[in-house]
Amino acid sequence: MLYLPILHRFFIALKQCHDTLSGEAVLENMARELELKCAFNKLSHVIVSGTFQANPSINNVLSFVIETDQTQINESISSLKAVYKVFGGNKGKRKI
Repeated sequence: MLYLPILHRFFIALKQCHDTLSGEAVLENMARELELKCAFNKLSHVIVSGTFQANPSINNVLSFVIETDQTQINESISSLKAVYKVFGGNKGKRKI
């Protein structure tokens, strides 16, 4: 399960990496079922890598590495912005 503060930290890190073309943005959920890392470099390359394991008691892990360029990250950033429009930032929206 992904909680809003975890997703928000990833969004901020991803946007900063995208803007500076350097660094890493990491997304991990509390149960460590999902680990995702986006590593940026000055040549506009992004390496997206990670693992997914739905049931830790079963030794069945999906590992992946995707090499792309930073232009492909724009849609992810836009999608995360849409999430925050609906649910708010790090702490969610207040109900009035």
